[in-house]
Amino acid sequence: MKHIAMIQSEFLKEAREWDDMSLEDQKGYLKRHPKSKRKLTAKPDKKKNVKDKLDAKKTKTKEKEKVKAITGGIDRVIKRLEKRVTKDKKQLKKETDQNEKESLKDMIEMYEGDISDAETIKSRIKSGDFSGAHNKLRMLDTAAREEFPASLFNFLEKANK
Repeated sequence: MKHIAMIQSEFLKEAREWDDMSLEDQKGYLKRHPKSKRKLTAKPDKKKNVKDKLDAKKTKTKEKEKVKAITGGIDRVIKRLEKRVTKDKKQLKKETDQNEKESLKDMIEMYEGDISDAETIKSRIKSGDFSGAHNKLRMLDTAAREEFPASLFNFLEKANK
């Protein structure tokens, strides 16, 4: 009898009809009073669920747009490096001085390594491994890091916080 009186007094404190209570309130009440004979009658708030889903979708869309913009910047870096490789290879064919040939070969090798690093960073960003991309970018030498846009550094700094 005491239990029923507690339930009734709490329900009066709420000063609401059972059917007017939200689903969460009804669930909370039934959780606190497992012996209650009341049943869930409220329906989920569809507007709230729809709004939450739309907000989540907008957030994902914004993230995808940022990733697309960042990977587009990396693509531009790769194209620029590929142009340098092509230019140096043409010059290598024309060059007769052995020292210059060695220097050009070293430059080509360096640019090809930078291209490989850029592609690695791009693939890590696309897969969502922002910390891996950030670490790879930090390990590059200063000259290679200067090739990348500042927006890439800002994006990875924010993503790793």
